[in-house]
Amino acid sequence: MCKDISFIVTVYNKETKEIIRCLNSISSIKNIFYEILLIDDGSKDELSNLYKKITSHYDNVKYIRKENGGAASARNYGLSIASGKYVYFVDADDSVVATAFSKNDFQKNEELVIYDVNIKLGNGTIEKFSLEGINSGKVKAEEILTCALKNGLLNWAVGKLYLRKFLIDKGLKFDEEKISGEDIDFVIKVLFLSPIIKYKKTVSYIYFFDTSTNIHRINKNPINSLDDALSVYRLRKKIANICKIHNTSELDIDFVNSVFEIYGLSLINKKDNIDKIYENLIKLINISHVYKCNNFLANKKLNWIKNNKKRVIKTFFYIKKRYSSLKRETEYK
Repeated sequence: MCKDISFIVTVYNKETKEIIRCLNSISSIKNIFYEILLIDDGSKDELSNLYKKITSHYDNVKYIRKENGGAASARNYGLSIASGKYVYFVDADDSVVATAFSKNDFQKNEELVIYDVNIKLGNGTIEKFSLEGINSGKVKAEEILTCALKNGLLNWAVGKLYLRKFLIDKGLKFDEEKISGEDIDFVIKVLFLSPIIKYKKTVSYIYFFDTSTNIHRINKNPINSLDDALSVYRLRKKIANICKIHNTSELDIDFVNSVFEIYGLSLINKKDNIDKIYENLIKLINISHVYKCNNFLANKKLNWIKNNKKRVIKTFFYIKKRYSSLKRETEYK
């Protein structure tokens, strides 16, 4: 009997309590025939052994370990071995809402089912992300493309059911060369192929936000992170053009802020490599001008960065020092 859903859970050096929370949340789903594939992307041996032991306690979980290749590689591998009619991607430190799933969600051969997502911040605050202005039911890709022009539901590959046959027939995979931005790249590639889409205004996914994950990615390869920021910027420009949106000043500002943030985070613990990082920042700024980052305020900010190297560096180390001080004050309370 064909499984309804393959939950592809990817993990890399995460705490065991997070894995258990994730697997328990999926295993609570009723009235749907599913499998859970835990794809271990080359975690440390001691953790991998624990993951394997944990999965042995579940009847419907299969543990698979592969060499480290990144989140995109792990998801692609899971997709290649999944047996469900649909696939649903999950990060192992997040969880799903079991009651959100119903066979009614995918009984008419929908090729993409989009659910709402909750983000749980470190202070316990929960923020809900939906497709603004869109009601539950059948929707067309062109109706929701504009939602990808800013951070939100279409930025994430999670919280969605994908018809596995559709992905395989269209040759859709995650870009394994990307350090960041692989989610929005994948989702937009799916939307550009005009799939049959159903939107269910129900939260199916809880994203536990952890700033350290993004910092780790940027610190590991700040140059690629800058390139990926440019890639997302160009993708959004393309969407704006398709949707005939002429005023893209907000995209320009968002791009500049992303570049500035990446540069700032890349300075942390890399004091000896400041000059090299700064050179790559300027390189990206110059590239952005080629691609018409033509908003006045955006260009003003870019030029300030280019012409005030010492002040930029000083600013970020002040922020780092101030952040560390505030963190210590909080810990003592």
